[in-house]
Amino acid sequence: MRSKRASLAAEPPEYMTRAEAAKYLRVSSAHVSNLAHGKVPGMPRLRFCPAGRRLIFKRAWLDEFVEAAAKERGEDDTI
Repeated sequence: MRSKRASLAAEPPEYMTRAEAAKYLRVSSAHVSNLAHGKVPGMPRLRFCPAGRRLIFKRAWLDEFVEAAAKERGEDDTI
């Protein structure tokens, strides 16, 4: 059985579901959906790949989104 600490240290998967992306970004699953569909004013649209009813997110796209959101908000220090 893996310890909780070991799972936190593990690198996130390259492709994530909406719930995994929400956990990675530390926001709700509903907010991830809203970002993906461009429903959050003042925030860039979050890139995704539809797979049936599921939304699949690439880790690189999530990282790019964080960088773009920081630039759009005028923050100098990016993650």
